[in-house]
Amino acid sequence: MLLDKVKVFENVLRSWKISLAPNEEQKKLAEERKQICFDCVHCKEFENQTLKKIIDFYCEECNCPIGKKIYSIDNTCPKKKWSK
Repeated sequence: MLLDKVKVFENVLRSWKISLAPNEEQKKLAEERKQICFDCVHCKEFENQTLKKIIDFYCEECNCPIGKKIYSIDNTCPKKKWSK
């Protein structure tokens, strides 16, 4: 159980790291995934309540921030909408 949580945490950290400086292949894959996510009914706006401004989007199914999840190597769409 603890090992599974560690793997998830490592995957999240890796996704955030990749999002900071993706290579061309990672950028292309992230863009494809982003389009799929933005067209999905589970894509929701995350709004800063103080500023009343949308600051990101998240997946209602897994609660991941889409702007980072799209860079994931091992993580998948919970609705199986991503081909890879």
